[in-house]
Amino acid sequence: MTPDSTHELVLPHRQTLAESAAQVLLAQLDSGRWTEFLPGERELCEEFQISRPTLRQALKVLERERRVEVAQGRRRRIIARRGRRIPAARQKVIGLLSPVTLKALPPFVLFWIDEVRSNLAKVGYRLEYHASGRAGTAGHSHRSLEQVVYTAPASLWILLLSTPASQQWFRERNLPCLVAGSCAPGLPLPSVDIDHRAACHHAVGVFRRRGHERLALVIPASGTSGDAESEAGLCGGAADGPPPVVLRHDGTRAGIIRLLEGALRWAKPPTGFLVARSAHVLTVLTLLLQQRRRLPGDVAVISRDDDYFLDFVTPRVARYSSDPARFARQLFQMILQMVRLGPTAGRPVRLIPNFSPGETV
Repeated sequence: MTPDSTHELVLPHRQTLAESAAQVLLAQLDSGRWTEFLPGERELCEEFQISRPTLRQALKVLERERRVEVAQGRRRRIIARRGRRIPAARQKVIGLLSPVTLKALPPFVLFWIDEVRSNLAKVGYRLEYHASGRAGTAGHSHRSLEQVVYTAPASLWILLLSTPASQQWFRERNLPCLVAGSCAPGLPLPSVDIDHRAACHHAVGVFRRRGHERLALVIPASGTSGDAESEAGLCGGAADGPPPVVLRHDGTRAGIIRLLEGALRWAKPPTGFLVARSAHVLTVLTLLLQQRRRLPGDVAVISRDDDYFLDFVTPRVARYSSDPARFARQLFQMILQMVRLGPTAGRPVRLIPNFSPGETV
């Protein structure tokens, strides 16, 4: 078909790296990250992992838009800072930021994500899932956050499996966010989480009533605040007895086995194991059975978390369970409050889980 000769034919084009860098720089200016001057070119090149020619092309965009000007010593002075703007097409978008892909999430989380997405759709909002990855250095991790948050703006960000560093990053930039989990101490961000501190404190009493005084918490070295809350709850509950040990692993089967086998060789090994991830319970449980440890006679196991597959494990695992539908409702209600009334509408919410005794304690 021949285009109408009276209209100019406009074709889409692929965005260049310089154009993408300019968008990120503009978004950073809008967020108020820098005040009087931009950082030097070398620092910006290192932070955004771009070459100096690419950076200079991006800076020319900022100069044309009268956002910065070249000052004495060739440092670029910030001329004006606009308020944080969300494009009209993105004002009904809720971003969900996670360090892992959807397929790596447990069923409990997948359920509440699906429920929240469905409920948001009913009121005209769209939930977008972004797996940002977690790099080895804080600087690289922050660059990953910037790439997602400033190139795909959202009215509100839900932070899943977030570290204190990433929570602080959102706090410093005044980006509206809601933590699906626990906040780091001193960070007054709205959040919804299971009360892991209360559950782990309660687990101490369960173990002791079954005659287990030497306790161990098997937990990933994740750095999340929820895991820190778990450790604090277990240690607080055992304050008047032998201090529990914390077995921090790398999340792999081999890592869990290596730590557990080492602990079982101690002169006085732990006999009560509180495991912080439902999938990791399988590794702990099968290793103990492989070593012919009687459950719950010689050792006892409690799972801090619950998943549907644990119903099919023999012996039936003692665990703390929460209703994912209730979690989703609470999260959805807080999202609506925050997008309609502002970020200050949110507050920390903790949901108390139920304990199912099972046959492993």
